[in-house]
Amino acid sequence: MAELSIPYPTDTSGWEEWQLEYRFGGFYVFPPEEIIEEVDGLRERYDPISHRACQAHVSLSEPVPRALGADDVAELRRVLGKVAPFVIRYGDVHSTTPYPGVVYRIEPTEAFAGLRSAVHSSALFRASPLSRRDVPPHMTVAEFISLDESIALAQRLRGTVREGEWVCQEIEYAVPDNSLRFRRVLRVPLSG
Repeated sequence: MAELSIPYPTDTSGWEEWQLEYRFGGFYVFPPEEIIEEVDGLRERYDPISHRACQAHVSLSEPVPRALGADDVAELRRVLGKVAPFVIRYGDVHSTTPYPGVVYRIEPTEAFAGLRSAVHSSALFRASPLSRRDVPPHMTVAEFISLDESIALAQRLRGTVREGEWVCQEIEYAVPDNSLRFRRVLRVPLSG
């Protein structure tokens, strides 16, 4: 399999055990820049840890289990070439009780589930357990806060933050650097 020039982390010695699963990154849907800026403002204010790790995004795939090769990218391009772009709606800021966290709901869940399923149908994920496949699509505002803080923050934000939509026309591959800051390194378009 041909290698790609992807800047994977070279020193994960300071990472926690759960973070190591993300060494080879994952696939995400990133909203347009104006939405990223607005949501990142909330993330920076209410959860600086999440803000430092990655721009506002919607997680799509399981963590990628190995370095991505050219054959993987070619297969993903073929698979996603059959998936039509669709409108993503974000809103309904809520706490993720019983777990700590505050997120925007992402809809339509059926279209997003279809996109997730298409990505997971590739050879890259065939041997991987799909432990996150039933996690509802969401865009995180805060996750490294307490449950009480989550409930209070969701109440504070509800009805005061912008809701909206964008057209999902591509997915992106993002990988962490040594400090666990995710960088967008590859775009794969949907059909059309």
